[in-house]
Amino acid sequence: MKVKKVTLVTVSFFIFSFVCCIVLGFVLPYVPVLISSTSGMYRFLYGLRIFCSVMPAVLETGFLIGWSLDFGVHPDGSLLRFSPAMFSRYKKVITGSLAAVFIISMAVEVALPGINGLMNRYSQLPSLHKEYLNFAEGLYSQGRYSLSYEFAKMAYEIDSSDGECAQLLDKAEVACRQLYQEEKTVDAAGIARILSSGKGEVDYGYKQKIVHSSYDEPFTTFSLLKKARECVAMEDWFGAHYYSQTALSAISPRDINCAELKHISADAWNHISQAKEAGTTDEQKIFAQKLSGYNALMEQDNLKAYYIFKMLSLSSKKISLDPDVVRYLEIAEERLQNQYFFTDETVNLQGFESAGNIYFKITGQDGGVTVYFIKGVTNTGTKNGLIQYLRGLSVYTLDFEGNYISGSYTPYAKMTAVSTELFDDELKKEFGIADGIKYVPYILLNSVDRNREGEIHTPQVLKGDSPSAKDGFIILPVEFTDFSLLKSVSGGVESMGLQEVYRFVPKAEKYGFVEEVFRQTLVNRLLYPLFMLICMVCVGIGAWHGRISADGVFKFKWIIVFPLLSFVLLCAYYLSHFVFRMINYSLMSICGQTSVVFAGLFLYLVIFFGVSVMFLACKNSMSR
Repeated sequence: MKVKKVTLVTVSFFIFSFVCCIVLGFVLPYVPVLISSTSGMYRFLYGLRIFCSVMPAVLETGFLIGWSLDFGVHPDGSLLRFSPAMFSRYKKVITGSLAAVFIISMAVEVALPGINGLMNRYSQLPSLHKEYLNFAEGLYSQGRYSLSYEFAKMAYEIDSSDGECAQLLDKAEVACRQLYQEEKTVDAAGIARILSSGKGEVDYGYKQKIVHSSYDEPFTTFSLLKKARECVAMEDWFGAHYYSQTALSAISPRDINCAELKHISADAWNHISQAKEAGTTDEQKIFAQKLSGYNALMEQDNLKAYYIFKMLSLSSKKISLDPDVVRYLEIAEERLQNQYFFTDETVNLQGFESAGNIYFKITGQDGGVTVYFIKGVTNTGTKNGLIQYLRGLSVYTLDFEGNYISGSYTPYAKMTAVSTELFDDELKKEFGIADGIKYVPYILLNSVDRNREGEIHTPQVLKGDSPSAKDGFIILPVEFTDFSLLKSVSGGVESMGLQEVYRFVPKAEKYGFVEEVFRQTLVNRLLYPLFMLICMVCVGIGAWHGRISADGVFKFKWIIVFPLLSFVLLCAYYLSHFVFRMINYSLMSICGQTSVVFAGLFLYLVIFFGVSVMFLACKNSMSR
């Protein structure tokens, strides 16, 4: 009966402690500047973090009281040391200790990293809001209304109560609409006459068979030749010329299909040229624009080709169904996305950032160092795999003597994984890609508007001739999966998962971190459950010596003593944990970094054996 009461009191104290910690999180004065809508959640997480921090002392208090009552009710059978009764009690202590260690380990390894990550994100929102708003104001003053609107919208999504932000958002939206209407009127004037007058209508029905909802370009020579033949049969001269020229650019002049491909290419171009010179009607003006876009595509001017076909597609629903426009718009867009990304892809990403304040360095083959700093990262999944958007990417280059050479800043960049099979040996050597790396991060720095030509957003050069800003992209000579580890490091080594710390230890020096710090953390984390198990057995020893007599009547008012006892045990826990870390540090200095885990495991198993013997050696000197 008394055991049930003990369990009830212990669980009640656990819940009481949880509530007290949550309340403490709301009443403590020190809280960083927050967005008003996130203040409540931040304080709740703050209280939850306090509870996870004091959980060892809370559980030790509960078990100490519980075991003291249990041992006091049944102290018989322990007149001698190492009695069977003490072995029976030892089983209870070990069972309860293992449960407590599991709960504490889950709080430390799972709950705390997640809580710290959310709190860091909430605390960074005010500065992020201010940064977006400053960007929006600067871009608006420069007349770049489209990008100004996007940054103002992101700032508004963070804090909708900011009147200044709402006003700027409205101004930018009005300016964008006016600019769009002016451009649409100018660019589509000639095309619109076709729709209004009904002249020069083109029958696109015979081509609908070759229009696909998504672009799927063949790769083999025979597939390209087959596609070109199909286009000739349907008198699709753009398609015939495109596929034949694509095949010719990839094959040897001695290929058996070379002659036929050249014939198809020349014949198709003759038909295109004849159609171009046939007249100056509105239909021919549309054809001229398509031909201009096609020529840009063949000349690898993918940005110009994209905007030509995009404006044709936006001019009317009828023209947007033209198979030539559909096909070559998709081709141009797919090529374009290897060089640029669209600015609207980054809208409303800040709420989904998985990491922030990421920094690392990469040493080049000449001994120079490139330092990268990223304010925030957002992961998105697409049909082509994982895409990560990097907010506030700063790149600094130093020579082998540590002198600052160049630097650049990009508000948003887009990163994907690229297989190293696409690089030949010369390119691998140029980018410093080591053997064994399968995928490398490919970062696009330049962005463009999806619908309007003229705005190419490039990195801001801070100093010197920044190679990355000039090229418009960065290829990091590291394994793509390492970037996930670097994101984890940004939250601090204590917030990293155990597996992440284990994987990062041998790579720490490579990215500019101190390996010893991470190895020390790894050792502490691996041995922590054994350390807590030793502490719980010590609590069991204390419970035996402080057991409450069965003649005593348990009173619920004793629960008032629990907080004081918890404070004492909390101080004892922090002191013993400090000693635990110092012992591990000494072991690392004596045994070396590779053997410290085995040395620590041996040492703490010996200590565990010692405290277990001490518990089993306890006896009841009072006669019953």
